[in-house]
Amino acid sequence: MVFVVFLIVLALLLATVDVAPSVGRWFARSRARRAARRLSSEGADAAAVVATGTANSDRAEAVLVAALLMGRLSPAQYRSAMADLAARDALRRPLVVPPDREM
Repeated sequence: MVFVVFLIVLALLLATVDVAPSVGRWFARSRARRAARRLSSEGADAAAVVATGTANSDRAEAVLVAALLMGRLSPAQYRSAMADLAARDALRRPLVVPPDREM
């Protein structure tokens, strides 16, 4: 009787170990779909998001990528919007590099 209980517990443990990775992947895909839906509903017009100066640059990039993947932006429009975003970011936060030192 103890041996049968051991086999049942072992079978349940092995089934759990086998199923756990696929459940984790399912949850990750579900979260990604919800995030894409939220981005598409909040930022229906990606160009408008880029045009507004109030948008966080990381957020604007995420909206642009979502619009590109959903087919709302062509690759050329995406590159143009990203170039505008990069130019605005360079004006707002310029990259400061220390001068070269002679050794």
